[in-house]
Amino acid sequence: MNTEKILADIKLKNEEFKLNDNEKSFDGIVAETRDDVQSDAVNIQYDRYESLLNNLNQKTVIPAELPIPGRAQGIKKGISKLINFSVTPRNAAQNEANIAIRDTMNELIAHNREQQREIEELKKRLDFLENYLSENLENTEEIRIFQLVPSLRRGDGVGNDVLAIHDFLKNTKKIKTRIFYESCGGSFSKDDARSINELPVFRDSDIIILHIAIYWEFNKKIKDLRGRKIFVYHNITPSEFFAPYNKFSTDACQMGIDQVKSMKDIPVYCLADSEFNKNDLISYGYTCPIDVLPIIIPFEDYDKNPDPDALERLADGMTNILFVGRICPNKKQEDIIRAFSYYKKYYNPNSRLILLGGYDDNDLYYRSLVKYIDELKVENVEFTRHVSFNSVIATLKSADVFVCLSEHEGFCIPLLEAMHFEIPIVAYDSTAVTLTMGKGGLLLKEKDPLTVAGAIDSLVKDEGLRTEIKEAQREHLKDYSYEAISEKLWKYLTSFEPKLENK
Repeated sequence: MNTEKILADIKLKNEEFKLNDNEKSFDGIVAETRDDVQSDAVNIQYDRYESLLNNLNQKTVIPAELPIPGRAQGIKKGISKLINFSVTPRNAAQNEANIAIRDTMNELIAHNREQQREIEELKKRLDFLENYLSENLENTEEIRIFQLVPSLRRGDGVGNDVLAIHDFLKNTKKIKTRIFYESCGGSFSKDDARSINELPVFRDSDIIILHIAIYWEFNKKIKDLRGRKIFVYHNITPSEFFAPYNKFSTDACQMGIDQVKSMKDIPVYCLADSEFNKNDLISYGYTCPIDVLPIIIPFEDYDKNPDPDALERLADGMTNILFVGRICPNKKQEDIIRAFSYYKKYYNPNSRLILLGGYDDNDLYYRSLVKYIDELKVENVEFTRHVSFNSVIATLKSADVFVCLSEHEGFCIPLLEAMHFEIPIVAYDSTAVTLTMGKGGLLLKEKDPLTVAGAIDSLVKDEGLRTEIKEAQREHLKDYSYEAISEKLWKYLTSFEPKLENK
């Protein structure tokens, strides 16, 4: 594939077209939207205040019967006040009764909470003892591998990677292994995954694999745990991408990066999803051995039946341009929208843009994108939010071109998902995108919207180019197969701990 010639032809063709001189910048749209969001926030606060006043002005009614638990002294005093009080129509007396009821109920709630806390504490102690006995009163020479992750969820890139590693170690290599998480989406067997509060007593021979993708308070304890630590670095988005939009996300990202830097002397070995991530660790001062291990992607999960309704809706004759990824500033959905507006204007009015990924309705970045779409007067831009997995498959099957103009990716799983469905790709040459995509599409050194629009058109119309790209994608995906990545993982682990070979 002669990319330089293709891009030269596109630029020649683009001489017929021009950018809109009156087009507002996205930064300007963000500034306008920020004012709207602040006004909305004031209105919401006022509505809540008004609602609170209305509730306070409502008459309080004394219940006919009250529960009498008969234990806590505060409850007894409250009940006693009620018994000795004869209800009269006087306001002061009514208020005293209401206060007595409130204090009594508060005491009852606090008492019940204390009892529940004691029960939960006993459960934790029992679980710990059970865990300790099962994990430690056995072969102390056995090498155990434990994965620690802030959040474990199926469907999430990091979660899928953790689960795939666990499945490989447990079922293929018969290693004693378990996952520990702080939060969890879905249900897992206790034999496979448990709360971080149920950690075993670690041994010096244990291997602890810590997955890093966000700031995690628990990481402060890693240094003091026995065992040999391996970090798997999935990258953390630089805070400057969020600075114009969300202070909380900005601070969280910066805290995460600062934490990664502060832990540079803890691991004895690191794995990074990509060369880009490896270079990040080196720039943060990591001196331990670092190898590159791509995320394990369960491609067989995509070989399911697509949602028939979604498939039918998208098979309406329109050209479907797709990007998959949460609505997030580093993904640069505004650049995709702008390029699509010119593609639709100059090349193909019968087209739609699908932005498949989660978002918050009140998020400043998302609301700015919506306002930007109105400003550009571009139609047929769809935000999908979270949809069923079968709908995701239907969307991927229906896509004609995949466009990625992201400026920060630690790996970028959606590129490989697009290749699995043989969707030709237009991508911006940035961070981990370059190596993850390989020759699976057209790689652009600049994001000029007319160039992107022309690249989309070439991939839609040039059947020979599409065929060439699909063949390159099939070859490239061999490096990311389950067998290839798991074999590489085992090679790295056995080099780190040769005794694992004897399992």
